[in-house]
Order: sequence, then structure tokens, then C-alpha cells
Amino acid sequence: MTLNGQEPSDEAWSKATRIARELDRILDGTEPMRDAVARAASELRLSARQIYNHLSRYRDERRVSSLLPRTSGARRTRISQAVEEIIAQTLREMWLRPEQPDLAPIIEEIRARCASEGLSPPAYVTVAKRIPLLFTPEEIARRRHSGGKSLRRLKPRPGYIRAKHALDVVQIDHTPADIQFVEIIDGQGIFVGRPYLTIAADVATSAIIGFCLTLEQPSRLSVALCLAQAMCRKEDWLAERNINHAWPMFGRPKQVVVDSAMEFKSASFTRGCAEYGIAIQTRNKGTVHRGGVVERLLGKVNTVLRSLPGKTGRSIADRGEYLSADRAKLSFSDLERCIALAIIDHNLSQNARKLTVPMDDWERKRRVMEGPADNPMDVLLNFLPNTTRRISPQGISLFAIDYFDPWLGPSIARRDRLEAFDLRYDPRDMSHVYLRDPDTGAWRAVGRRDGLSEPITLWQHKAERNRLRESGRRPVEDRTAIRREIAATVDASASRKQQMKALTRARHAADAPKPYQKLAPSPHPPARARPGTARDGSFRWRIGEMADHLLPSAALLLGSEDALRITHIRGPRWISHPVAGKAHDAMHLLLDRPSSLRPRGVLLAGPYHNGKTMIAERFAIEHLRQSDRQRVWVIQTREGAGLSHFYASILSGLRAPQAAGWRSLSRAGEQVDHLLESLKPRVLIFDEFHSALRGRRQDVKAIFSFLRRMARVHDISPVLVGEVAVYDAIHNTEEMGSRFDTIPIPRWGYDEDFATLLDSLEASMPLALPSELSRQPLARIVHDLSEGLIGEVVDIVSNAAIAAIRNGEEQITEASIASLNYIPLSRRRNAALRDEMT
Repeated sequence: MTLNGQEPSDEAWSKATRIARELDRILDGTEPMRDAVARAASELRLSARQIYNHLSRYRDERRVSSLLPRTSGARRTRISQAVEEIIAQTLREMWLRPEQPDLAPIIEEIRARCASEGLSPPAYVTVAKRIPLLFTPEEIARRRHSGGKSLRRLKPRPGYIRAKHALDVVQIDHTPADIQFVEIIDGQGIFVGRPYLTIAADVATSAIIGFCLTLEQPSRLSVALCLAQAMCRKEDWLAERNINHAWPMFGRPKQVVVDSAMEFKSASFTRGCAEYGIAIQTRNKGTVHRGGVVERLLGKVNTVLRSLPGKTGRSIADRGEYLSADRAKLSFSDLERCIALAIIDHNLSQNARKLTVPMDDWERKRRVMEGPADNPMDVLLNFLPNTTRRISPQGISLFAIDYFDPWLGPSIARRDRLEAFDLRYDPRDMSHVYLRDPDTGAWRAVGRRDGLSEPITLWQHKAERNRLRESGRRPVEDRTAIRREIAATVDASASRKQQMKALTRARHAADAPKPYQKLAPSPHPPARARPGTARDGSFRWRIGEMADHLLPSAALLLGSEDALRITHIRGPRWISHPVAGKAHDAMHLLLDRPSSLRPRGVLLAGPYHNGKTMIAERFAIEHLRQSDRQRVWVIQTREGAGLSHFYASILSGLRAPQAAGWRSLSRAGEQVDHLLESLKPRVLIFDEFHSALRGRRQDVKAIFSFLRRMARVHDISPVLVGEVAVYDAIHNTEEMGSRFDTIPIPRWGYDEDFATLLDSLEASMPLALPSELSRQPLARIVHDLSEGLIGEVVDIVSNAAIAAIRNGEEQITEASIASLNYIPLSRRRNAALRDEMT
């Protein structure tokens, strides 16, 4: 025992025993004391002084316990109370904050406060050791980590779900299966996808009593299918899949424990449970740890799936370079059979911790069933999505589909006295719906009124309606034109009396005295237009006569103030040219192409400041003007390497809020996939894509891998816009180079196209006099200064036009361009202006 009354640890007792053996050799040996102490100090890695201290304690009784520590571990502090108060106050003010500041700058503040008080500053380790002494873990979690998860980690979590017998409590939950399956659609292609898994687990026995595998995200349908299998016998289901193993678990649960997902709050789930006498208990958000039986079993099934070809891994990092989509070989039915076998294997296997077998526990803890087993179809109908509909002479209408059956005939005559029918539908097959007979209470099928019996899913039906709606939608210009024509016809048919009344009112209004005629005339600023000689010999502007060199929109501004004309010149403008037209044609082909498993993309590459971004944004704007649904999105690629920054760029471009913890790649990837699946874009334009290439090689490879998966899974054509480095990176591998058509955006040559560009620019500048930019020598001067970059051309012409307005010349001349002192882009680094800064 130590002196404080506590049992010594094994480590302390072992250390004391080693010291005692060495001390016995010193006391019983014949060698000189100094030599013996030096040898013992070397063996024990202690100082000679420590050996002498141990000898003084051990020599009298020679008991190992005399060498044990004599204190409880608390040592007398070596710093003053004033320093202790400064440390405590500063840590409470600066360190215990939700921003979670680093400790190093706070220690600098502590040292500064100590120095101002004339006290000796503490060391870094000294301050760090004070934190657990000053603050409890709960206080740190509450004030520094804002409570939440950090606070819940410190609380006991014993769980609360208890069950004595089988089927007393059943848990239901979903998860994405950690595997991809592949389906070959005859005449269409190959589909590779990741399904969702729903299971029902019995708490008392840890047995899995039912499951459901679906392509759709968890919904009321997946819950209905899972419960229908859990509550009913499975012999027929197993025989259909050629499974020769027993799965005897079935029956009505007394209580189901679910989370707060929407499918568990639906009316169909609530009414279905009430129909079969099943109580519902909901777990609050963030309390999955409380009796999370179903989560552990979902993880166990996914562990089996991660050993099969096509596994996705638990995360992107866990998957690594494994190509799950390329390695997938199991069909949907094969995957469903593998999951069933894995569940049966779990039910027959012994739990390594509890040493129990779910099958044995089920036989021992199940209750004797009263009455016959439930019919799978009745259970499914009670849990399927539900709604209510009133009957009409034409039958029942749901999702713009009409249903009718002869047995509804007698109900039509008394439809005014009947309540709305309880209706259930299966989203997998909308050829029939199911109505509860008001007389017998039984479910009865009702087919389509048009007689079509071919199965069609609800998703196919909605997609077809959207397609028809878009294809049959008339342009708004056509609808407006006809309405205007109707209004013109009505106005033209006004009576003679109304026309004469309007003329009389106009004459009276013109002859009435006006207040401004009584006021003194105010001086007017001279109007701006092209100068011409008036009758009095002064100069006037004749806007309509001398503005033939301008576009109509620019000509209208000639009489405006200088500030308004300068604002117009500085504004953005679109100037079409052959290269832009070629790029737009290539992107239109991407927009109008048929669906493909390997859609192609376009690469717009060229030097900086040459109009690449304007070409891409103009295409997106024109698409929005002509289309009712946005299918082209522009993504501004963020600076930074890795998928996290790339995902953030996509979320920002799609105008989506970034969820808390977005730096988790798996969460960000799931959010991006969900958005792409919801918005269904056809073309994604990644502007400044060279920003994504400034990272490690594996980061760039991960981004390219995402682009390939995005194209294959979501049928999206990427358009990459960037500098020449993007072309080099794409064509570094044949796999990426074969997916993109390159549209170069080169520098402008000194040719006819450049002259046309200058004419277009001049026509958009509201200057009264023509400048004739496309002729020598102005064209050569502009080309040399711009070095063939369209952005530089626009800057030169715009600045020269502004100068012409301010100095009153009203045209661009050699002198006005020379007055700009414009330095070409390639020579700005060594310009004299830079020398003035240094």
C-alpha cells in the first residue's frame, strides 16, 4: 500500500521491485559502496543521489512497499499565486471561446501580462497543464466546443431499448449499400448504380427479420416492402430466389423503433402500424447510440458486401483507387440473393461478445402466435403510399391518370353520400391503384380507364409528362403576339362616339393654359450631337444625320451627358466572332446530344484575357433566354487543390448551401450527387479550371476521376475553360484526352477578322465622329499594343473612346491612343512604372 491508502499500480510495484533487487545487491555485496551505487544507478537509469535516498528508506525494513511513491501525485506548485491568477483569468477570457483559438498566442498574452506586473513568465507546458485543473471537460465542451456532440460524448450512454421476448421491439433503418450493381437493358445500354438497403432487426434476439433493396432513396415504399417481408412467412420468397436455407423469423411486432425520417412520419406508415396494433417509438436526432441495434447490423451486412466485386468502401478514402463501377458484376437480383444469404448466415452465427445465436434466441424467446399468419399482399397494401379521392362519373383520377372498374358503377350513383375513398398506390406499377370497398372494407384493384395494362413506374410517368410539357410548350412571344392581336381587334372596333370623344379631349388638353408657360425660361445645357451650322451661325448636333457608323443603341446616347456615355463604354459587351461561334456550336451539340454512357466534353483553352470566360457565359445566358429549364450551369473553379475545394466550387455554382462539416469528402460528395440528380444539368461549364490543377498529382487524378464518374452516372457533359496548362493536363493521359474536343481560343492575327472586330467595337462606342479603326495606321497600332488578345483590344478602344469624350474630339485618333501610354501585357513586368515602385 502507498502512504495515501490507495492500492499501487502494477507499473509502480514492478518499478519498486526492480529497485529493491538492486539495493539488495548493494547491501549484501562486497564491492565498495561508491562503485556499487554507480553500477545500480546505471542499471536503473537513476542518479546516484536517488539511489542513496532509496537506500535510506529501504535499509531498515527491506520491504518493497517502502520504495513506493509516498504522495498522491499532487505536487506543490512552483509559481506564485499572482501568476496562477493571471493564467486562470487569461485562459478563461481568451481560450475558453467557441472560436477555439490556438494556445500559443494566448500564452504570449499571459507572458506579456506577467512581464507588465514584474512577474516571472510561465513555460508553455506549465500553462497547458493548468487547463484540466482549471476547467472540467463538461465546461470545455459547453463553452469551447459549443456543446452538441462534444458534450454528448462526455455523458453516459447506456441505451434504453429493452425487450424480453422476440417481436416485442423491432428497429427499422436504411443505409446506402457499400456496393454497386450492374444491369444490362436490352437495346438501351448498361446501368451501374448503388442501391439502398432497409432492414428490420429484432432487439431481443439481434436477428434480422426482414429487408428491402431498392434503387430509390428511402421512402414509404421501401418501408412497406421491408415490413411486408418481416411480418409474413418467407418460404415462397426464398423459393423464388432458389435459396434452400431456413429463415423462420416473422410476425407482428408490438413496437417499432424508428428515427425521425420523413417516411416514418407519413400517414401511410402511421395508419398501417395502427391497423396491425403496432406502437411507434421515435428516436430523437443525435441519439442513435441509444440502443443502436439496427445500425450495428447494417454495418455487419455492409461488411460482407465490401468483400464482393464492385464494393464502394466506407468512404472515398477507403475506396482509394479501386474502380467500383468498372469492377461491378452482380445484377440487382444476384445482389439481393447475396444479401439474403448474408442475413441468414448472421442469424445462424454466434455473437462473439454475447456468445448467443440469433436463431436459438428466436426459438427460445418467441411467443406462440394466435391466428393465421398475415398475408404479404394485405400487409403491403396497408403500408403503401396512401391518399384519398372522391369518385366521379369517370372514375378515380391520380397523377393525371384516370382509373375505372365496373365494380365502381353502383358507387357512382351514391357518390354524393359517400366519403372520399381510401386509395393506395404502388409507385413501381401505376397500371392499377387499390381502393378500399366502402361496403366490405376489403382492398380492390382498379385498372386504368384507357385499358392500358402495361406496367409503368411513377417516375417514368412523371418524366414522360415533363417531356411532353416541354415539347408542347409554346414560346411566350407567340402567346403574347396572339393576345396583342386580340387586343388590337378590340381597340379597332371602338364605337364612332368613343373615337370622337377621345379627339375632343385631346383638343381641350392642348388648348388649356400650362403652368410652365407662366414661369421664366431656364437655361438649357447645349445638346451633344454631331456639330452642324444653324441659322444663327452657331454649331448644333444633328444626331440623326451623322450617326450612321453607330449601332442604334449607341446612336441614341449621342445627346446624353458625358457621364452616361462613359458608363455605357465601361459596361460589359458581347462581340460575336468566328471562334466564339465555333465554340457555341460545339456546346450546342453537347446540349442536344442523346443520352450516353460516355458523354463527350469540350475544352476551351487559350491565353489569358482572350475572352474565354465571356464565350462560356454568353452561351449560358442565351440558353436561359431560350429554355424554360436551366440545363447549363457555370461553375467558377475555386483556388486550391483537392476534391474538397472542387466540390465546394460545384456547390457554390449550383447555388446550394454548404452543409456543416462540408470538408468531409463523403458528405460533400453525397450532397453534390444529390444536387446533380435533382437539377439534372446537361452541361457543366468549369471556368478557370487551371485553378484545380495546382495541387498534388493524386489530387488532380481524383478530380479527373470525379469528372468521369459525373459524366457516366449523371449523363453530364463537362466544358473546361482555362489556360493552355489545362490542355496539357487533359492530354497527359489518353483516358481523359479521348473524352474532350478541343476548341482553341488563339490570339487574333492581323487580318480581315481583326478588322471586323474593330468595326464592331467602334459601332458600340457612342462617339459622334467615325474613327475608322479598321484602317491603317490605327488597326496596326491597336493590334501591336493588344498583342492579339481580345480583352486588351477592348480595354484599349474603351479607354481611347473615353479620352475622346473628355477632350471633346469625339473620335479615336493616333494621338488619343498615344496619350494612354498603354503598355503591352508582355512588357508590363519590366515597365518603368514598376521601377518607380521599387
